[in-house]
Amino acid sequence: MISYSKQRNSVSQYALLNDSTLQLSGISSDFAFGTTEQKPVMLGLQDINEAAKSVEKYLNALTGPNGESISYKRLKPCCPFKTKNLILNYPMHEFNGKYGMLEKYSVSYTVHAQTQSVTLYINLYDETKELLAPHGFSYKKGQ
Repeated sequence: MISYSKQRNSVSQYALLNDSTLQLSGISSDFAFGTTEQKPVMLGLQDINEAAKSVEKYLNALTGPNGESISYKRLKPCCPFKTKNLILNYPMHEFNGKYGMLEKYSVSYTVHAQTQSVTLYINLYDETKELLAPHGFSYKKGQ
């Protein structure tokens, strides 16, 4: 099990390109970023409901490496981890309000008639100060 959060989130919102797309600030140079459970994309906000809504907005910001359109599909969540950012109004028997689960998505794009598919891991509970695209992807930029 991996431990992520040792403090409460302070980010209340991320910048948007439009109503359905987050504004990313670059591409990670870390090959493992987003593609391993040890280094997930972190989308946590102070309000977990807003963080959950941000997943599609984050994925909508991604493109293939040359601007190709992507498609994505939610997979089964995985990988429990400790976090101080899971605040529940009801008891959870399995995690007892102390553990989060990573969201898992299959993301695909086509380059030179070949479909590339990557599994992305997303942490809805813990924040980042800088939203990045995983290595091997690009992202939409504002006009």
